[in-house]
Amino acid sequence: MGKKLFRVYVAVSLDSYVARSNGAVDWLDDYDPAEFDFETFLEGIGTLIIGRRTFGHPQKPIVRA
Repeated sequence: MGKKLFRVYVAVSLDSYVARSNGAVDWLDDYDPAEFDFETFLEGIGTLIIGRRTFGHPQKPIVRA
């Protein structure tokens, strides 16, 4: 069995915060998804680990068939 590739992707502000002090991540909502090419990024992923708050985020989830 060959070596596995491990990638980490974290959305973080320039001052190294993942969320506001109240837990809000509204600063992530103002972006163009096409600019980040998530489809290509997701194609190389076999396992995705996310936190409970991310999983419960009310936005449209990423669903792959």
